[in-house]
Amino acid sequence: MRRFAGSLHTIRLQLSNSDDCARLPSLANFCLLPNVTGEIKHVKITSAIKTKADAGTLRQVVAQQIRKYAPPSETTTAESACWNCTRNGRKNHLICTSCGYLQDVNEEVNYFELFNLPSSFSLEQQELTRRFRQLQTLVHPDKFSNKTTREQKNSADWSALINKAYKTLSAPIERGQYILKLQGQQMPQDNSALDKAFLMDMMERNEQVEEANTSKDLELLNDAVVQELNASTIELNKKFELKALEEAKNVLVKMKYLLSVQKSIKSKLQTLMGG
Repeated sequence: MRRFAGSLHTIRLQLSNSDDCARLPSLANFCLLPNVTGEIKHVKITSAIKTKADAGTLRQVVAQQIRKYAPPSETTTAESACWNCTRNGRKNHLICTSCGYLQDVNEEVNYFELFNLPSSFSLEQQELTRRFRQLQTLVHPDKFSNKTTREQKNSADWSALINKAYKTLSAPIERGQYILKLQGQQMPQDNSALDKAFLMDMMERNEQVEEANTSKDLELLNDAVVQELNASTIELNKKFELKALEEAKNVLVKMKYLLSVQKSIKSKLQTLMGG
């Protein structure tokens, strides 16, 4: 590990003296992320760079690391040229692989592609979190405090978008609605598709919350809601797998009702604890 750190330090020093690679030292600071099992285990970097020609090799290494943590996607293949070097085809969501400058934020980016995940309702939360942290490390505003004003703004914009994308994909209801949006579908504006029995049940749940006088009663009601939400999440996954989008919408509407009941429970719990 010390040998690797020494090599990286040598590279950064020599890059600083290279006119052709004035931007690369900053990339070397954040392209190689620590504690990422198996991803940089076999990365080898030459410990000495003697000429400017050697800088081209390092540029390729850095570009590989950029692509690894911010991979290209279908939505970026036709993007406009880099705002700094003006080369066509950025080939990357975040950073130009030619000059290393942080690009303008793309508000229309596919959240799944942003995290390099398949566009599927079923996903591993731990993997999503890991990739979220990698991307946030890549664009963190602290990394760009000494960069151009445009890159500083881009850093803040990308960081905000990555946070928004992470929150959307982390929550089952928001993730389901986002998938529908990608499919050109909209959530129903009313509850006409829901059966009356379910609506009556929700009314009774709300009445039970209002009548509950102890924390224990509210916790029992909450446990029941959590179980139903978990079961609904499994059901929703099956609907998406079958591409039964209309049925998926109905499940999502029911989940939103259950979530509303849960918020009422938590609100009353806070009131009881505050009193």
